[in-house]
Amino acid sequence: MLEALLANGARTIIVESPDRFARDLMVQLAGHDMLKAKGVTLAAASALLHFVEDTPTAVLVCQVARATPRCVRT
Repeated sequence: MLEALLANGARTIIVESPDRFARDLMVQLAGHDMLKAKGVTLAAASALLHFVEDTPTAVLVCQVARATPRCVRT
């Protein structure tokens, strides 16, 4: 799907909500970073600024999520 998107010139992906893009935060962050590196904009219809705005809180959450090892569920 990504190859087709890049080949046809489209540069925006709209998802219903952030958790429909990826339920796991680390997967969401990695996927968003990969798309951004390829010049693709990601937008969530239910939260228009979720992937766009780099608020101080969003930056903090991303830094903590990337620095904290994955929790083990028991």
